[in-house]
Amino acid sequence: MIDKSPIINREDNAHLIELEELDKYDHKISASDVPSSLAAPNHSSVLFWQFVYLLTGIVSTLVCQWMFYKRATDKSSLLTIAARFFGMVLVQFTPFNSSRDSDILLTFGQFSIGSGIFQVLVSLLIPTTALLSKILLNKKHTALQWWGILCIMVGLALTAMGKISQEEADPLKLHHLLLGGGISIIGILLYSALYVFTEKTMNSPSAPSPNVLCYTLGQYGSSLCLGNYAENESLIGAFVIGFITLVLSALFHNLAYFFLMDTTGAVSIGVLLALKTVGVFVMSGFLFCGTDPSQCLNPGKFTSLIIVVLGVLIFTFSKMLHK
Repeated sequence: MIDKSPIINREDNAHLIELEELDKYDHKISASDVPSSLAAPNHSSVLFWQFVYLLTGIVSTLVCQWMFYKRATDKSSLLTIAARFFGMVLVQFTPFNSSRDSDILLTFGQFSIGSGIFQVLVSLLIPTTALLSKILLNKKHTALQWWGILCIMVGLALTAMGKISQEEADPLKLHHLLLGGGISIIGILLYSALYVFTEKTMNSPSAPSPNVLCYTLGQYGSSLCLGNYAENESLIGAFVIGFITLVLSALFHNLAYFFLMDTTGAVSIGVLLALKTVGVFVMSGFLFCGTDPSQCLNPGKFTSLIIVVLGVLIFTFSKMLHK
């Protein structure tokens, strides 16, 4: 009996980008860090890299879910995470510098709750990081930012309640849902702690450069993840396609992140985060509804999605208003 419970990787890692960390890089990166060809980007270049950042963020999340449904990966394998770490390592061999990304527990959560719900849940990164930065770094947040955080929390609560009501008739599915959601939240909390710790480290006198940190974390993470490949009985064709796609997606996602941080700042990436949430949520419904009914769209999911995106936008633009 094949376990069909959905999975999600952050995707996504990527890639998930947190606004508190982005705000730091918004003023830290200098023009000397940018290749001369990128020193004065035109409007078309900015639009191109915004498209790349959004597309790679959506693709990496959906590809991880697709690999799971095709039995090209499972919850005991960390190969999808290894692919993202490889992409981070490759950043060192490009003309760009880059910030680092990290992926670990969220893969288990994604595969347990599905890409659509997972992407909405990843929005919890914003309030958790805001709270940790308030506690550990004594950062100040405006009233409007706290309203945005509250809006995100309400949307997430509606998502969770709607999902639980759908699965409560099946105790096994409800168990998988709660387990996947719990693991995802733990991963999100660790992400938030990593972001706050990294911000503190990068502000120290002996701070490493972003590209060195990205390369080092990618190299270390790859060595940890590859040890699990023998446990995964995967379909080779689907795995090769998915793995290569994830590596390339992670590479270009990191390149786009650096370029946009230097040219447009945290506000632009915050908006792209909201758009990514919408894109993954909707595309998961269209692509995976036939395979997994929990991915199907309904009015309740759309309502919670709109509330979460609204909260992300409020939090993002409040930063712009108070700079």
